[in-house]
Amino acid sequence: MIEIITTFTAFATAIAGMIGLCLAKERHYRLALPLSKLAEPPRRRLFWGGWVLLLVSVLLSMSAWGVGTGFSGWFGILTVAALFPVVLLSYAPRWLPGLGWAALMSAASAWPLIFWAGLA
Repeated sequence: MIEIITTFTAFATAIAGMIGLCLAKERHYRLALPLSKLAEPPRRRLFWGGWVLLLVSVLLSMSAWGVGTGFSGWFGILTVAALFPVVLLSYAPRWLPGLGWAALMSAASAWPLIFWAGLA
């Protein structure tokens, strides 16, 4: 059961990371949030935050399935997670920041379950 929760958390973290990397590009940021400008420091935070979230995602995947299977399974998770920003940029770019926050909050809400199960 905990493997399913950890895999879901890895998936939600990968979605949030991909959206962070997507919003770090000025062109995509202007599509998603047309009324605000992206300065250089927030752009860097989005870029590095996206990479950190992807690193956390691969570590969660490896903790759920083991190193070899987890790393190759993470590529599948990453492929599906990359579809969300691609499709949303094409059809509903203003939903992108909301989905990023929702994915991040759902992953953060699963952290206590993973930590508690690791102690048991």
